[in-house]
Amino acid sequence: MCGFLTIHGLTELHPEITTFFKGEIVGPKFSFFTDRDSWGSNYRNDLQHWGRFPSFRKLDFNTENDSANEEIYRNYLNSEYLYMRWKEVFLVPDASVKDIRGASFAGFYYVCFNQLTGSVSGLYFHKCSVKFQQLELCHVPDGGCSASYEYQ
Repeated sequence: MCGFLTIHGLTELHPEITTFFKGEIVGPKFSFFTDRDSWGSNYRNDLQHWGRFPSFRKLDFNTENDSANEEIYRNYLNSEYLYMRWKEVFLVPDASVKDIRGASFAGFYYVCFNQLTGSVSGLYFHKCSVKFQQLELCHVPDGGCSASYEYQ
């Protein structure tokens, strides 16, 4: 999956920024453990972040043997919650911008999407950022063809 995040009020110099992100949905293809060294996470960090979601703590998740979690991964669409990782890739409209003073898009988000209510919660991770920065998205009706969300 992929999409755009538009963030309002992050810095005074840049009152609105938009980034393009690519996402991984935890399921048969991607586990709860980040499998991309360039993202800077590890087993312990993954468990700390996922463990902050109350819905994850209710899963019968085996932290010692990930292959024992096959049923969780196989039935991911039948669950109330869908877990994802979102990695911001570049700034829109200028993908050549690599850094914005006072803002970071070098990390990624651990995301929990409630398929019944439509709520989206996330935790930002970057090794040089404050831990457990929270993201809460809610639907904003815009009369268009696709849904949009905003930070609260």
